[in-house]
Amino acid sequence: MRDLVLAFRQVGYERRSFFRNPAAAGFTFVFPVMFLVIFGLLYGDQVYELETGPVQAIQYQMAQILVFAVVGTTFVSFVTSLAIRRDTGELKRKRGTPVSPTVVLAGVVGNGVLLSILMTVLVVGLSVVLFGATLELARIPLLVFTLVIGALAFCAIGALVAAFVPNGDAAPAIANLTIFPLYFLSGIFIPDIPDTFENVAGVLPLRPFLLALSDIFDPAGSGTPDWGNLAIVSAWGLVAAVLAVRYFRWSPRR
Repeated sequence: MRDLVLAFRQVGYERRSFFRNPAAAGFTFVFPVMFLVIFGLLYGDQVYELETGPVQAIQYQMAQILVFAVVGTTFVSFVTSLAIRRDTGELKRKRGTPVSPTVVLAGVVGNGVLLSILMTVLVVGLSVVLFGATLELARIPLLVFTLVIGALAFCAIGALVAAFVPNGDAAPAIANLTIFPLYFLSGIFIPDIPDTFENVAGVLPLRPFLLALSDIFDPAGSGTPDWGNLAIVSAWGLVAAVLAVRYFRWSPRR
């Protein structure tokens, strides 16, 4: 119980630390919004053909932008910030405090999940106000549930990749080099991808996360959890979490 209370406090510390860097915080929020506005202006009034039938493009674009936003605030942020904190000795110093390592990492993970939820409110709100998108109120709990699963999974994957990053200077390049090919392969920036790519992307975490979210925003969607795709995302997260615990480093390499 004590560790749980400390973890919630650590989330608050991480949140305050994040917003004390206006440039980084602004980039995190502005970048997905910029893509949303560009996609919305260029393609928002078009119609996409999904498995459930035709749907206004902005409904699908919300899912695309949310995947981009969640991965940015979890995976990319984890790879970069954990590597830099390790290089500066921050992680080693915190490891030496009475607070358990689990609490320290829980604060970082909790902040990533919280930022993902804030980004969701921003993206969905702007989509509704600017481009006439819709979201049934009854599906909001399902949206939060799906987002939390995705955010936790990509936090774990980010922690795993951070374990193998040689230093903080290399972290941004490695994070982006890892994730940007997957963005295109998984249809995050383009709706139509070849069947061969779709088969490959279907067993990777981004595409299933995108499909689970797009079903929520699709008015003809099931309105229930997409357990198949969520299982794939969760499996990646669980495997990454186990490996991250095994290989994560608190001290920089010498």
